Amino acid sequence: MAIGLASIASPAPRLPHDVVDAASANDPRREPVRYWLTITLAVSTPLAATFAEPVEPTPTVTGGLMALHAPEAQAGPCIQPSERAAALHAADAASMLLGLDAAGSSLGADTRFPFYPQAGNLYSDIFHNNYVDLDPSSGILDWACEDHTYNGHLGHDSDLRTFSEQRIGVPVFAALPGVVVGVADGNFDERTSLTPAPANYVILDHSALDPGLRTLYWHLKNGSIAVALGESVEPGQQLGLTASSGFSSGPHLHFETQRNGLVFETMSGLCSPTNSSWATQWSKRREHYLRDFGFVRGVISGSYAPPTPFPRSRFTTNADSSISYWIQGHNLPRGSNWRMRFIRPSGALEFDTGARSFGFSTADFRSYWAWFNWNVPAMRSVFGEWTVEIDINAETAVVAKVTTAPSSTTPPNRPPYAVSGAFDPSEPADDDVIFFRLDADLVHDDPEYDVVSYRYQWFLDGAPIRDIVSAAHADAIPPLATFGGGAELVVRVTPSDADANGATTETTLSLGPTPCTAADFAEPYGIVDIADVVTFLQRFGAADPSADLAAPQGTIDIADVVAFLQLFGAGCA
Repeated sequence: MAIGLASIASPAPRLPHDVVDAASANDPRREPVRYWLTITLAVSTPLAATFAEPVEPTPTVTGGLMALHAPEAQAGPCIQPSERAAALHAADAASMLLGLDAAGSSLGADTRFPFYPQAGNLYSDIFHNNYVDLDPSSGILDWACEDHTYNGHLGHDSDLRTFSEQRIGVPVFAALPGVVVGVADGNFDERTSLTPAPANYVILDHSALDPGLRTLYWHLKNGSIAVALGESVEPGQQLGLTASSGFSSGPHLHFETQRNGLVFETMSGLCSPTNSSWATQWSKRREHYLRDFGFVRGVISGSYAPPTPFPRSRFTTNADSSISYWIQGHNLPRGSNWRMRFIRPSGALEFDTGARSFGFSTADFRSYWAWFNWNVPAMRSVFGEWTVEIDINAETAVVAKVTTAPSSTTPPNRPPYAVSGAFDPSEPADDDVIFFRLDADLVHDDPEYDVVSYRYQWFLDGAPIRDIVSAAHADAIPPLATFGGGAELVVRVTPSDADANGATTETTLSLGPTPCTAADFAEPYGIVDIADVVTFLQRFGAADPSADLAAPQGTIDIADVVAFLQLFGAGCA
């Protein structure tokens, strides 16, 4: 759905988009009138000096909310019945040829998925939009007895922001070890209309782990499929890239789980009272948050809509009669309001809109985008870094730095901000898929609000094992056992806005064995032997605090020796 609104500062209304009454004296594109005041000063000498100085009245700020848009409800399943039937029939044939056992498991099987099989962070740079529809009628019902699905949907949909991220690349991974029994590639991948079209996809069979279990990965990027029919894959192995092929209105992964040909919901909740199929089940993010922000010189076309990449400018000039600011967000409740503030480079407040209504009260928007157009005349004459703040429901969501400059100059582009992150899990076992998750800000990730990509370089004991440029705020590698194990894992992440690279950050994870008991003082860790006795006695003799193993704490005495001998005798569990 789309709601067009115009919330305009007095004294004269402005029509939405770029339709403006040019005859109006308050036309925001009209330069302010300048008055010249002649002052004659009398001085004691026989001279008279005449000065001419411009006196400019306080100009009127005009503008407001131009439009608020929410996507239409999905009409029809994103895997069309005919396409689904053909793909599954081919998968059945491949399974038979490959000798895979597709029977023998029940709906109560205890397989757990250790991670969601898409790069990025859920409810952050990727948004979990739809779950399985559990209502067999024409109604909709998700696992939590809510409406985060659409009629007839048979999987999980996790969305990217726009085609900008798709074009950079967002990987899709195998959720479990398996065998490729279905694959399609070569189909157009930037579809925006919900009309039948072939998709790019991968189907995996996991019968060696759980007979009858399959996973489906749909709407993938043309040319990105990285596996072949009959190939065995490891969990965390890249299958392809997220896109919008097939019956799709925007880039997303449709992840589907089947057992013995029957779709099942992996989440556990009030309306799905089975055990969760996730090792760690996440919670829905229900509070409002912004997923992106930017600005553009002039007026945004009335026909623009995501997932087409958002229009972006890096700076404004005195030649710009107005500036449009856009936001993309989620979970906007009915009755919401907004507020904007324009602050001069000096820190002085130029204009405050006050709280204004978005103008809708009958529904909540799970996803939305909106844009505002403003003519702030002072931004054409006061050059430097302005601050534009946007509040949503009294909470500041954007603190943007907008550079204004003379039209004869081009301010230099600045690189994206450096990022940090962490390994997930922080202490991986040999059979764990390892993610590196960034804590990058969704809005304030680049000084000019450019689209940012991230180069992930992975090293195991100094040898490179993965190197990829991605738009996602997380990347992953298969279990370390796939690489033969190692002692040290390093990830280097470099952000880029396509014209400049930000600082590279490096994070190291030690994979070596750790002490198995308080008596395991020396390498090799994991066993207790004479080396631990020698090290303990050395530390005991030096009154090292690490030798303080028994009460009273703070005193190193014979009780610590007794405690060490008891621990040593017990060995490692």
